[in-house]
Amino acid sequence: MADLIMNDYLLNKLAKEYAKEIFEKTQDIDEAQDLAHQYADDSEWVIYTKKAHTLCQNCDIVDGQEFVDDCRANTPMTYDEMASVLAYGELNSRIVTALYSLIDV
Repeated sequence: MADLIMNDYLLNKLAKEYAKEIFEKTQDIDEAQDLAHQYADDSEWVIYTKKAHTLCQNCDIVDGQEFVDDCRANTPMTYDEMASVLAYGELNSRIVTALYSLIDV
């Protein structure tokens, strides 16, 4: 059950860990953003429905909601699909934010 705990502190920590890994692979911002997308898209907090719901329930998902509004607003989604898309948008945003603090742009 402990692996289903998620909150803003833990999500920020995860995003910073991903950003650090990405930064070690590349310092090119375009490539880094592509890797951020891959890391978020492949995250267990996005691909596992129960974990995506947990993230959405326990974290501030403003950036995830903006992602849905910008990219998926007119796309019909189930409840589970919506949780995964919100979780992806939020995690990707946090990874990119952490990357910008590491990469001198």
